Amino acid sequence: MTETLTWQQEYDLARQNLPTEGVILTSNDPQKMVKLNIVLTEGMPPFIYCLLFLPCIVGQPPKWAARNIDDDTPHGWKGILLSKARDLVIRKHGLSNPVVPVKSIKIVRAGHANDCLLIEINEF
Repeated sequence: MTETLTWQQEYDLARQNLPTEGVILTSNDPQKMVKLNIVLTEGMPPFIYCLLFLPCIVGQPPKWAARNIDDDTPHGWKGILLSKARDLVIRKHGLSNPVVPVKSIKIVRAGHANDCLLIEINEF
């Protein structure tokens, strides 16, 4: 007999399991693009990241997503763009705008300390 999980159990299970290698994430609003943030620090290469989170809407299946272009909420897991993908974003969009919209991102792997996820662009 297979046990059916409640929504709360599904959410807790998803919360405890970060997205894994190869998972493609879009924003939680299908009409909006994923927001990549560009941080420039003197003496350092540009730091480009997005924020990943698990929307908590009762009744909807829990699914990891990236913050959308209009979402300024400052918390979530950092999805850090790998250097090859970072270079591609810089060539395509430059550095004059601190925000770059993309359609989707792809998880490459967890960071070394498991405190972030390393990502690449899946679709511009």
